[in-house]
Amino acid sequence: MKINFEKIFEDLEQTIRNNQRRVEGKYPLKVYYGINSEGMYRLAFLSSIEPPRIESTKLLKMVQGRESSSVYWTCFDLVTDNAKKVFYSFCSDLIGCIKDVNNEREALLKLKDRFHIWRNMFRKSGSNLTDEKTKGLFGELYFLHSYLIPKYGYDKSINSWSGPENTSKDFSTDSNWFEVKTISSTQYSVKISSISQLSSALEGHLVVYKIEKMSEEFNNGMSSIEQLISAIFEQIESEEVRERFISKLEDYGYSTEDEATKLKFEVKQAYNYYVNDKFPRLLETDIKYQEISKLTYELFLNTLEKFKGDLF
Repeated sequence: MKINFEKIFEDLEQTIRNNQRRVEGKYPLKVYYGINSEGMYRLAFLSSIEPPRIESTKLLKMVQGRESSSVYWTCFDLVTDNAKKVFYSFCSDLIGCIKDVNNEREALLKLKDRFHIWRNMFRKSGSNLTDEKTKGLFGELYFLHSYLIPKYGYDKSINSWSGPENTSKDFSTDSNWFEVKTISSTQYSVKISSISQLSSALEGHLVVYKIEKMSEEFNNGMSSIEQLISAIFEQIESEEVRERFISKLEDYGYSTEDEATKLKFEVKQAYNYYVNDKFPRLLETDIKYQEISKLTYELFLNTLEKFKGDLF
């Protein structure tokens, strides 16, 4: 059974700080959650052998020490409140990675290895996502959560996500490909950033989300990057797929400290257009001059009515 860390930490806030509670369940290490004396959320592991040293990051403080000759603590303390949503997923993942391990030594090494996968997510970012990249990441995660995962499952869907890798298509699976564009609700055209985005011998899909920026209080389903990441991650069963999802987020430039990931949006409209030989697009064969290195163009949405499909 999955542990709802968001709820148990919030419940703990109503009691006292500098308090820890045991996580129920059969694990090779004793597991505790709590709030330390400085008010930081904490996930702690108790072992009878000395754990390997783990280095802190800017946003995740490591506290390791010996209480007695056979009692050692390994504590992960969240330095900033901004990263709570990701911290909840981090806690679930750390506990999940040791649940089937039989001895303490192996479990402690698993914790260290798992932390190294997450560590870049808890480093302070030197730059923030641009408005365009924020909308782009929101749209791709929204499409992943609302359409692709229900249709293909987590493993296949996350493997198909190639947007962070700057490939020509955002998603490709089996003989299908999807290019996702996210624009303001007041825009009437969509920008195609390169010829390769809609170029393929196979029929594909241009998915367009029209979104509106909302206030912090808005809470209508999956309305922020942070919420979408948390919702997707909590349902992934495979460790390998979790690692791949984290890696793709890092490639995109995601950081727990970036305020843009907490911005709220409402999806006002969603369109799917079938891209085939009749769809108005530019192809590589249309470019007659080798001196041209890059080309972008825009499509007026009101001219694409006959290409609309019923994907959603």
